[in-house]
Amino acid sequence: MAPPLPTVTELESAMPNPFHNSVSLAIRMAKTGAVQLDIYSVDGCLVRSLAKGNYEPGTYNFTWDGRGEHGESMASGIFYARMATSNAHFVRKLTYLK
Repeated sequence: MAPPLPTVTELESAMPNPFHNSVSLAIRMAKTGAVQLDIYSVDGCLVRSLAKGNYEPGTYNFTWDGRGEHGESMASGIFYARMATSNAHFVRKLTYLK
């Protein structure tokens, strides 16, 4: 039996947080729609895009490995995961420890 579909759209808490090697992020979609999931530095610069596209209802898991868009290793620090849909935005604070 398949798990029940989400009743709300949200960006779940990051696990683990703080993290050393990688962090898992889950998005829950209650209805079909466009989603963008990005990682930003504390100064607001885009570090990495993890997802961009249309998603059906369900739960989707993504992993960020502490690297930038071109594979460069990021320094330890605070980052933000931002999920944007057509009618909502969600932000989670991430603490990266090398």
